[in-house]
Amino acid sequence: MILPKEFYDRCSPSYKTVIKELEKKLSDINKSNDEKTMNAEKILSAILDFSKEYLTPKEYWEYCSRKFCSSDDNRWKISKIAYYHFFITDDFMNYLYGYFSRVWN
Repeated sequence: MILPKEFYDRCSPSYKTVIKELEKKLSDINKSNDEKTMNAEKILSAILDFSKEYLTPKEYWEYCSRKFCSSDDNRWKISKIAYYHFFITDDFMNYLYGYFSRVWN
């Protein structure tokens, strides 16, 4: 399991269920005989799909990021989505509201 046991143990039963499903997907991808790049793309896809529905722990973003070399454009994509998951603050939301208010009016 990618998550620390202490974190996992504190999760709700419903979140544990979806984490187990994600872990199974990732395990199946890692067991496949696809080339390394194909596996990395599938891992990225699985984690991004999960992140569309659930708050995604940083360990999954780090895992996904390690699958890509530092020059890859996917690292930027991963970073933007992970940043959104963990750093949206009221100040940022106010900034966005102000920006879109000016743009749409």
